[in-house]
Amino acid sequence: MISRNRKIDIWKNGKYIDLWSVNHTLAGCLLGALTFFFRIDFIFGFAVSILLMVGWEIYEIIYKVEETPYDRISDVVTGVLGFLAIFALFPKVQIKTADMIFIGILGLWIFLEWWGYMAYRTIEKSKNGLY
Repeated sequence: MISRNRKIDIWKNGKYIDLWSVNHTLAGCLLGALTFFFRIDFIFGFAVSILLMVGWEIYEIIYKVEETPYDRISDVVTGVLGFLAIFALFPKVQIKTADMIFIGILGLWIFLEWWGYMAYRTIEKSKNGLY
């Protein structure tokens, strides 16, 4: 059985890459899938996705989320890779398969976001002596 601390420690920020990078990759996949499903021009969808990814990193800077500059860059890079991977994959599979992949990625992303947020809250409480 995994201890409570291990469930939290896994979410600590790394210098270059960490578990949050998986979430950024999945978010990029979701943005690529939405671009594909809504038949948005690739360049436009890609540009908007990059703006959203960079915007998220700016949000984290404003709200003082502790990350190294390298980790911030890798968050955007992994998101871009997720976008490109899905945008390359989906034209090669049947739409029903693409739908199932999208639902699976969305479910995994929601779960990991929830788990990471709960770990973040626990870490913040322990920093403030509330836990």
